[in-house]
Amino acid sequence: MSTPVHGQARSLRPLGLLFGLTAVLSYAIAQLLTRHAVSEDASPLLGVLIALSVGTLGFTFVAGRQFSDGASDLRRGALLFAVAGFFSTLGVIFQFEALHQGQVIVVSPISNTSPLFTLILATVMLRGVEQLTLNAFLGAGLVMAGVAVIRLG
Repeated sequence: MSTPVHGQARSLRPLGLLFGLTAVLSYAIAQLLTRHAVSEDASPLLGVLIALSVGTLGFTFVAGRQFSDGASDLRRGALLFAVAGFFSTLGVIFQFEALHQGQVIVVSPISNTSPLFTLILATVMLRGVEQLTLNAFLGAGLVMAGVAVIRLG
């Protein structure tokens, strides 16, 4: 299997799949823990503050070696990372509030439709950087159909 990156085909490595599956499992566990915490009348905003603070602290330890080795130029892309961080924070805030207001079995599938919106935005914002295929859009459509089935069921 290959995925286009900057116009070149690159094979999908087993380690990449493992990281992707680990990320999915991590997000699933986080949503279940968050739903449990906000159902105990904890403030969703306090939950966001705690979760992002702990995440930042943990990330600092993991990434600290890369920064000290000079492997990363912090100026390059800093503005884009800052804007992405802003939108990621908004996403976490709304995710926690959604889990506070709704059921995790409904909120989680809906919030995981982000790849569909990513594909739509990528067609405009990443033109010439990534090659979008019909299969990618069909897969996103299947995700949306799955959300509809869960929501209607």
